[in-house]
Amino acid sequence: MKRKRMRNVKGNLKKLGVLVLLVAMIGNAANVNASEKLCFGKNISASGNASASGNASASGNANAKGNASASGNASASGNASAKGNTSASGDAGSYEKSMNQEKVSGDNAVSADAYYEEESGCGTVSNRVIETLQEVKDAELKPYKNYYYKSVTSKKSKYILNTYNYRQETLNSYYRAMYGSTVTGTCSMVAGTSLAEYYTRKGYSRTLGNSKYNRIFTSMVQMGYGSGAYTGRSTTDNKFHKVISAYYQSYEKNVRGDFENFFVDNYVASYNKNAKPVVGHFHSGTGHSMVIAGYYDITVKYQKTKNSRMQTKTTRYYAVNNGWTYSTAGDARISYINSKYLKSITRII
Repeated sequence: MKRKRMRNVKGNLKKLGVLVLLVAMIGNAANVNASEKLCFGKNISASGNASASGNASASGNANAKGNASASGNASASGNASAKGNTSASGDAGSYEKSMNQEKVSGDNAVSADAYYEEESGCGTVSNRVIETLQEVKDAELKPYKNYYYKSVTSKKSKYILNTYNYRQETLNSYYRAMYGSTVTGTCSMVAGTSLAEYYTRKGYSRTLGNSKYNRIFTSMVQMGYGSGAYTGRSTTDNKFHKVISAYYQSYEKNVRGDFENFFVDNYVASYNKNAKPVVGHFHSGTGHSMVIAGYYDITVKYQKTKNSRMQTKTTRYYAVNNGWTYSTAGDARISYINSKYLKSITRII
């Protein structure tokens, strides 16, 4: 999910069916038309006339007043309402990435930046991903910058596995070229592709390797449709194990996928000790799935004043393949995210 900043966001939109969502943005007029995928988060409201075409989504509480319309795919989650004349056409669905706490009224521009998700939709998880380990340490130290004493150390898991990072946008384009249909919200399939390639490369359960990773991806998308785990716009976390099982069954392998949402940190640590990755399903408002290659425990020691007691705080950060770039080595292969955002995993058993 590649982010681009968009400034001077002008309207919002709401979808009507059971929910109405419209987000109309960009420009200097009160009545705004938008023709791109637009994604917003919590507590969104708009007044005046707004219209949009293409894909749009919102999560959290959203409200629209006046005349609003939308065509194409639109979705809303959480509490949504609309007043006045409102219409929508096309399909409703959900995306992954969003902006929080924005309000638009008439000619007023939004006071903060909005994020346009070029790839699979919207999810605040991408705002939680940190690119380097040093940035993780800096973030953990920041709350203590004015303290008398502070220090930070890191302890690595047994392995930071050499799982490959595949670019979701590239794989979606390949699928469109092969099958003539557009897919979005495929982050679980991308993570599954990395998982299957690693299992082949390490000899755990051989199917296809890195030279044919795009075929792994297309197979998983097709199996996602067949299993009901994938809609064409999103994958259900607790059904993704069916995709993994179907994939390995197609190669007559005696392994299958398994979904876990309890004791997930323990499962990750146990698999890491055996040099095996898992797919992590991360959520912060909405979600994104990524391969977990390992983790770092970041410990901050701090003393508020000279006479204060020395204290420590340890936070685990998962080392992940984020699915936004292609990399088999180097810094672009691994990013980091706080373990508190991990809600469930899919593993191979």
